[in-house]
Amino acid sequence: MKILITGASGFIGKSLVAQLLNYDVTLTLVLRNKSKKFFDFQQVVGDLNSKLTYEKIKDSFDVVVHIAGYVPKKRSDDLAEKCIEGNIKATETLIKNIKTKKLIFISTCEVYGSQTNQIVSESDTPKPISNYAKSKLAAEKRCKELCKKYGIQLNILRLTTIYGPEDKIKRAIPNFVSAAKKNETIKIYGDGSDIRDYLFINDAIELLTSVIINFKPGVYNVSSGKGISIQGLARTVIDISKSNSKI
Repeated sequence: MKILITGASGFIGKSLVAQLLNYDVTLTLVLRNKSKKFFDFQQVVGDLNSKLTYEKIKDSFDVVVHIAGYVPKKRSDDLAEKCIEGNIKATETLIKNIKTKKLIFISTCEVYGSQTNQIVSESDTPKPISNYAKSKLAAEKRCKELCKKYGIQLNILRLTTIYGPEDKIKRAIPNFVSAAKKNETIKIYGDGSDIRDYLFINDAIELLTSVIINFKPGVYNVSSGKGISIQGLARTVIDISKSNSKI
């Protein structure tokens, strides 16, 4: 099976490549900078919005896993222009320039926005709040339009917040763990009552690998199915690490 992975050097991408070593697959990796970790694979270094990138890719693929995208590292980075460029335009350019039978597009459960129901299903109407979530939903729409036009089977995975080793974005869990290890105060913005769903990276990769091998078109939420408040999450981190941190 020939697979192309975009965003291969990112948090999810690196873990997926490591997992796929256990399967009979040929990988082509698209990334921003050449990586010594991936010397056994074809590496295509370039910008997904540049046609020069696609001139380096001659093969057609059984599956393309599109993980790359613009993810704001903090609220002030949630800029409309960058989200449009990195998530909508890059996705359009990729589909128009790559030959594949199947596409897996990695989206986000943030497209649902702030829901009143604790349990959110694929049938719920998306109500994105951030520019990032809006751009991901718009990219989903373009995927559907272009895949229909080019006869590509499409699977959209709306991932909840992924956590685990090597997560370089300063989200709640990495911040809480870092503070707890130093017995520093854990800071929560707001009252901490928001319910979130967190999924461990290994579980997300196991699911993603299953989708690659046993492809099924459609839109699917990917989560642990267990909600926890931000306050409860902070307490859990303190308990597990036996920290003296205060909230």
